[in-house]
Amino acid sequence: MYMLKLHFKTQILLALIIFNYANACTLTMAVTKSFPPYHIQNIDGSWHGISIEIARSLVNGADCQLNIQETPWSRAIKLLEHGDIHLLSNYTQDEERAKFSSFIGPHHIENVVFIADKKTSTHVNNVSMLSQFNGLIGITRGNSFGQEFNEQILAKENIKGKLVYIKNNVRRHKMLFSGRIDAMFDDEHSAIYLLEKYGDANKKFDIRFSLKGNPVYFGISAKAVEPNLRKKLNNSWLQLINSHALEDIYQSYGLELNRRELSTYPALLIKTN
Repeated sequence: MYMLKLHFKTQILLALIIFNYANACTLTMAVTKSFPPYHIQNIDGSWHGISIEIARSLVNGADCQLNIQETPWSRAIKLLEHGDIHLLSNYTQDEERAKFSSFIGPHHIENVVFIADKKTSTHVNNVSMLSQFNGLIGITRGNSFGQEFNEQILAKENIKGKLVYIKNNVRRHKMLFSGRIDAMFDDEHSAIYLLEKYGDANKKFDIRFSLKGNPVYFGISAKAVEPNLRKKLNNSWLQLINSHALEDIYQSYGLELNRRELSTYPALLIKTN
């Protein structure tokens, strides 16, 4: 009799384990190589960084776990569109992306800067002078820096010919340091982090000008995330934004979150229907 009870209890325990495993919630976020201080890969292959820590808090608040997948940015957007991943961070809102993704945030205001070789860019101190810059300018393929960037950079015929589209951020940085490109556009925090980390780069390159700040969001796949989970993610975000969690994450990387700047943009939540 005792053995029968033990066997029955074992079956129940196994059933619970199988049920929990089958119903485990894991959301996958794609990142493109290292993009410090937002996405940073550790020696053991794991990931940390401001955007990853915020994403992890967001996902955990919806009773899920976060999985990180390394993918080139342009492909990552396609995976989000097809429902093969659940979310992306540092994601600019536009009409095309809104066709297949919802937006939650913003979690960061992306101030785009032009960083260039000091010797060849002494006269380039604003965007109107960029047409006189005689060099190649690197941007990561698939990047979108908002309306001003599209109008002032991508739409200008006398600038488009100088642009070099590069597979990922790490390769873009290497090409700048090796002299294969002469300048690049980057997020301000990322550029400052880069210059401070590599002393030689700080001597040779400089931030010449910046463009208007642009809010970036978590992009949520319309195909991969079902309505009930969308509601949980919305509630999780509201809890995060109403606490000091975002400030704490930024401060852990030696940076300050500009809450006032963040609040100038309307908060977006995921569409639940």
